[in-house]
Amino acid sequence: MLKYIVSSEETQVHALGDIARVTFNVSDGYLTVEISKKGTIEVKGSNISDELKYGEILCFFPMKHLIENYIELMSSERFWTYIQENRFHTKLAKILSDLMPVRITEITPPILSKGKRILAVRIKDQEAYYLPITDLSTATKKVFTLLVLDFIFNPKILIVDDIDAFLDRLTLKGLINYLIENRKYTQLILATHSLNTVMDVYESKIRDTKVIILESIESNIRAKTLEIDEAMDLIEKGIDIRLVPPG
Repeated sequence: MLKYIVSSEETQVHALGDIARVTFNVSDGYLTVEISKKGTIEVKGSNISDELKYGEILCFFPMKHLIENYIELMSSERFWTYIQENRFHTKLAKILSDLMPVRITEITPPILSKGKRILAVRIKDQEAYYLPITDLSTATKKVFTLLVLDFIFNPKILIVDDIDAFLDRLTLKGLINYLIENRKYTQLILATHSLNTVMDVYESKIRDTKVIILESIESNIRAKTLEIDEAMDLIEKGIDIRLVPPG
């Protein structure tokens, strides 16, 4: 069963899921896409995973099993070489140290862990030691995988489902600020069930932001759109905007 798939107009695809063959409509034709759990992605019979060119849209789903799969994929020699050649591993260590409570000073080549080669980090506490990334907290692994995927795919549109999942409030605010300050996206979409996340986006001082409230009734989706200032006015009045009926 396919887990998740996102396509762009150029019919390039980024996805990570179980092995699946899917036929779906893109523009005026049909496209067959085959995806393997290890990250092999074939579009019209051509493997595009080796090109590190996946399309304009990146959709990130913070589910534990997908995060583990992402890390395995990133631990391949090809990914590590690409990240190292672009010196992203140095930048990533600093970003993670700024965002997370653990002090990561270095991202290192894959090491052997439970029979698999996994990227590792150097952590400086009272003493310095190395850990495979799979041994870190779910929050750290989530932020790590999101940042690496964002760097590798360089999307024009970034969609993050459950942006606040596994994250404490301080880390969440830091991640939101990082994504917003990055501002390389044509569009940044953050999905959440939390009013705190709406408030954190408001505090980022970005005003070209809309809050879209979705409601599902008998498989029909209805939406109500609020400007971020309007949403905050309602929240400050004690109104739960999640309960504001679309219309």
